[in-house]
Amino acid sequence: MNLPNTVFIVEDDPISIALLTAILEQDEYRIQSFNNPEDVISAAGNTPPSLFLLDVMMSGMDGFELCRLIKQQPTLAAIPIIFITGLNDEKSIEEGFSLGAVDYIPKPLKSFEILARVRLHIQLYDTTRRLEREIEERALMEMELRQAQKLEAVGQLAAGIAHEINTPIQFVGDSMSFLEQSYRDIQQLISCYRDSIMAVSGNPGYEQALREIENTENQIELEYLEDQVPKSFDRVADGISRVSSIVNAMRNFAHPNMEENQAADINQMLIDTLTIARSTYKYVADLEIELQQLPPVVCQQGNLNQAFLNIIVNAAHAIEEQFNIDGKKGRITVKSALKNNGVQISISDTGSGISKENHNRVYDPFFTTKEPGMGTGQGLSISRKIIVDQHGGTLKFETQMGKGTTFCIRIPVKKQIQNVEKSSCGLEKMDGEESIEAFGQPGRHYMDSGVSHGGRNLSRQSADTGTFPIESLPIAR
Repeated sequence: MNLPNTVFIVEDDPISIALLTAILEQDEYRIQSFNNPEDVISAAGNTPPSLFLLDVMMSGMDGFELCRLIKQQPTLAAIPIIFITGLNDEKSIEEGFSLGAVDYIPKPLKSFEILARVRLHIQLYDTTRRLEREIEERALMEMELRQAQKLEAVGQLAAGIAHEINTPIQFVGDSMSFLEQSYRDIQQLISCYRDSIMAVSGNPGYEQALREIENTENQIELEYLEDQVPKSFDRVADGISRVSSIVNAMRNFAHPNMEENQAADINQMLIDTLTIARSTYKYVADLEIELQQLPPVVCQQGNLNQAFLNIIVNAAHAIEEQFNIDGKKGRITVKSALKNNGVQISISDTGSGISKENHNRVYDPFFTTKEPGMGTGQGLSISRKIIVDQHGGTLKFETQMGKGTTFCIRIPVKKQIQNVEKSSCGLEKMDGEESIEAFGQPGRHYMDSGVSHGGRNLSRQSADTGTFPIESLPIAR
């Protein structure tokens, strides 16, 4: 339901105010009258009208001066002003138009003339505002389209790079496996040589042959090689695994069919996104991941990946700002859980928080508090459209200055899920893991401290809240 247009009448004659009010109320305009021009600017600043009706000749400030003040206010300058005047000389009329008035109504007042002029200029004003909004929306849509096209191009490039990298990495991996096995065979042969030498000890020439072998072993530092070469193979295998993880994450992130609605593993999407974004946080923040067992969620994977990426990058930037101040690494915590027939995801950071005056502007397009070059101000706006408009979910945040911010995402699960019980940590989990097909392992809990751990075969500690080092994840280090 549209609210009635408001007309401000500024007139120091009570009879004229009453007459104008009676006439305009025929068209159900909302009327506010003022006999003191000084009160108009503050009232209009709180509730801008659709039109000003100003008497020219008033005690104190006249209509021309009030018009000049109104036009100096950025929020009021576009509102039409009609003068009411008994002055019919051309100079007065010309001055009124030069100050920005759109029309004038001569006295004595005529009902049909007042209604016709007010209707016309309010209609023009409303039409102009609607066109301006449409132009702004069109410009925003064009900007978002260009951004989407750029992201699509980046995605296609990433998919191509992933494919190109994957093939030589496979060659390197296969060759590394061959060399590792060959080295083991050579070690067996060396062991056999040593056994044979011991078997022929005491024969003529034995001492000379033994000295030559020992000299050769010392020259090539055989003992050092036997200790370090296997470790080098482990490091190469670890590096190949990391590159492969990045390639797979890039391929998943940029998959061309991800714009269609299809069942997806939200946990794997989060892991892939964290892999892609790792360069933004690895030097300034540790990473903690707690992923509960989730059912498949029908969604647009590509768009939802983009929303996750925007929020994670924002978290990294928030921590980086604090890191530049105190030099202390922060923490990004990513959690997922099943709650009230929806997947709940939280992404928390220990950054500086969002100031209270910016709470209502967080999702505004192009709004940013970052330094130039750090962002366009579209990330959270686009994320909200993807989560709320495209997926029917919710995106909310909790923040505390100096402590950090948590963005809470909820994506509805279309399949009805029953038998939900509270877990010990307050999140909800399913009763009976076998009762519904779900992606991923239940209760996965990972920590990335940014430290390289020795060894990769670490056992799970708990079936429900297992703790793994990040190396157990398919995430590049």
